[in-house]
Parts: sequence; C-alpha cells; structure tokens
Amino acid sequence: MKIKKQAVVKQVLTPSYREKLNEELETKRRRLQTEIEQLEFQLQQRIKENSDPKRRRFLKEKYEKEMKERKEKIERSSFQASRIEALPDDTELPVDRVDVEAHVEVGDVWDDVYQEDEIIVEDGRVKAIRKRGET
Repeated sequence: MKIKKQAVVKQVLTPSYREKLNEELETKRRRLQTEIEQLEFQLQQRIKENSDPKRRRFLKEKYEKEMKERKEKIERSSFQASRIEALPDDTELPVDRVDVEAHVEVGDVWDDVYQEDEIIVEDGRVKAIRKRGET
C-alpha cells in the first residue's frame, strides 16, 4: 500500500548558494527601500490633497505604519544575511517541505515507515535521501 508523508528538503550551503542567498536578500532590501520611498512620496501627496487635520493625522499614521513594517523587514533581511555569512560551508539549511509516497506492508514497523525523510540538495542536484537524523 502507498501512503503520503512529508519530507524536508535541505540545501547544502556552498559558496555559490551563499552568494545566491545574499543576492536574493540584497534584492529584497532594495525593493523594500524603493517601496518606502514610494510610500513617503504618496504620503506627501495625500497630505497636500487633504486639509482636514484629523484625516492628515490618520493618513500619516497609516503610511508610517506601512513604512515601519518595511523597515523591520529590511532589518530582518540584514540579520539573515549576517547569519548566513556566519554559517560554515556544508551546513544543511531546511528550505522546503514536500509530499512523498511511502510503501507500507503488513508487518512493517510503523515508526520506521512514517519517520520523516530528508532530501539533501547541493548545487541543484540531489545529494542524498535519508531518514531524519541519519547522516
């Protein structure tokens, strides 16, 4: 009988993967910074359009909240980049979960059948498939 279960996909940290992650994080930070600048511009435009002080205060709070959220995302992204730089090569980073099929037969040890699998990927190629905890 076939059953479905989860497997963790782990990416081996290599110099090329580290570079790819850093580029993705930098792109994300630039995009967020651009969004902040756009929000600042929109806020100024909206304030000019509204003469009601309460409405202006509401707009300012709303836009500042959005800008704050993006600034926090930039900080988290910078923190992630520093963490990636600190990790040694060959560290296995969990990147995804996928559904896999498992075969189960009468007499199988359930814990062995249902134990979570790991798929190890290095530079775009599957390096290993193993039960969680095995090396």
